Amino acid sequence: MKVTLTVSTWNFKHIAGEYASPRRVIEQIYALGFAPELWLNWDPQPDFFDRPGWDELRELVKPSAALSFHTRNDRERMFEEVELLAHLGGRVLVVHPLVLSRPEFRDEKPATHPDLPFIRELASAARQRGVFLGLENIHARAFLDRTLEAVETFGPAGGLGICIDVGHAEMQRCRPGESAVQLIRDYAAALLHLHVHDVVNGQDHKPLGAGCIDYAAVAAALREVNFEGTAALEIQSEDPVATAEAGSKYLEKYFGSELSRRA
Repeated sequence: MKVTLTVSTWNFKHIAGEYASPRRVIEQIYALGFAPELWLNWDPQPDFFDRPGWDELRELVKPSAALSFHTRNDRERMFEEVELLAHLGGRVLVVHPLVLSRPEFRDEKPATHPDLPFIRELASAARQRGVFLGLENIHARAFLDRTLEAVETFGPAGGLGICIDVGHAEMQRCRPGESAVQLIRDYAAALLHLHVHDVVNGQDHKPLGAGCIDYAAVAAALREVNFEGTAALEIQSEDPVATAEAGSKYLEKYFGSELSRRA
């Protein structure tokens, strides 16, 4: 097992002042020694990731297999997001299943009707660009199963895979087969990326160690399937810098030397 821990820029999105600037947030994450997961839907500066700024963005962002994106969840811009990820030398674009549902089922929860032609086309574009799509497990076990049955999963050059959000899995663990440990085992061959946070009194995206998620069991499951990939801290708190540092130390208790941060 080898897990590279990263930090989502989303962790800073709710804080005003200097962190309203995505550039400042990215710089801060690198200063902590992490690579970022870039949240592309940035309300305070919505044009920051638009095409005219791509070359300037490439000077800011360090090419790395640890670099990931969270899509805007706008289907009309996903092919452009794949292109940008490749331009920056990143690896995984995380996508919510609902936005990849057939149009007439776009508001359905849980998602169960994947738009397979669109997903095949997007996965092919990712493969051609050498990057990966990570379908996230948010209200979506049936969606993921149907998609993986019908669409070729990734190879060394890129393509379609899975992002397991450990907190979302905890929120759905009462459903058969939706605990984080079970998802890790079931989707081991397609697993690319993780989102990590905790759940407190039914509220997710809380600091690690504050809630009910058994990260010892999560680490054991990842070790069992020999996972090699990235895990993004996706936590909102009043002090995202301290929370990132504390989250890294918390996970080290269970992952040991198999956890690293790389900027």
